[in-house]
Amino acid sequence: MLPGRMPRTNRRAVSKIPTCTMGDISMLLMIFFMSTVIFRMDNGLPVSLPRSEAGQRVPRENSARIWIDADGRVSIDDNIIDISDIEPVISRKLSRNPALIVSFNTDKRCPYGIVSQAIDYLKNANAVRIAFMAPRIERGGSLEE
Repeated sequence: MLPGRMPRTNRRAVSKIPTCTMGDISMLLMIFFMSTVIFRMDNGLPVSLPRSEAGQRVPRENSARIWIDADGRVSIDDNIIDISDIEPVISRKLSRNPALIVSFNTDKRCPYGIVSQAIDYLKNANAVRIAFMAPRIERGGSLEE
């Protein structure tokens, strides 16, 4: 060994980043961003919907009631018919009474494809006065049957 020189060792300096507080730092950053971010709520269009509390009673002779149950069976004025017969039946009723109002009632479990078909048949029959019915909600919150 030469004088004035240090003996050579095989040790290398290991650079180590302390990660023991990484969880604490990430938690603080997450809390900071969650508390300072501003969520923008989309309001959409301002629409004032009508209430069904003040409905008018329509005389039975001026209305045709269409019912569709959960299985897709169709009934017009308590007569069960095929869905394709909506158009001729309503056309016949409209020819006798042009002021006819079609009341449309469906079960909430009825597939929308069937409802859409029924509406298309009503369009083809030129039924322009259609009322989509919903159960009336009493003031206590329960449905009126």
